[in-house]
Amino acid sequence: MLIKPKNRLQREKPEPLTIPVNSNECWSMDLIHDQLSDCRSVRLLNIIDDVIRKALAIEANFSLPACRVVLFILDKLPAITGVGCYPQIHMTIGQRAGWSSRRQVSRVRAR
Repeated sequence: MLIKPKNRLQREKPEPLTIPVNSNECWSMDLIHDQLSDCRSVRLLNIIDDVIRKALAIEANFSLPACRVVLFILDKLPAITGVGCYPQIHMTIGQRAGWSSRRQVSRVRAR
């Protein structure tokens, strides 16, 4: 019995990754989970600047739901770093209304 060889797709050469030059140009987000000796879970959200390799912010709590992570990035991180731009992040209508009223933004563009 013969095994038919697979027809492999010819891939083009991928584009090289761009390397950020200035700080606040590219950030990395890392979620870490650990467990205490009393069996409670601890979660850490780390925001790290890729150029200077410095932790811009660390948020630690027993629970970090997605809406809290988004609001942390939108509310606290620009105040810490001094960067005034906000990423386009999908939020529910209630979250968007609450965030825009707190930040006094007239319109938030969602995806």
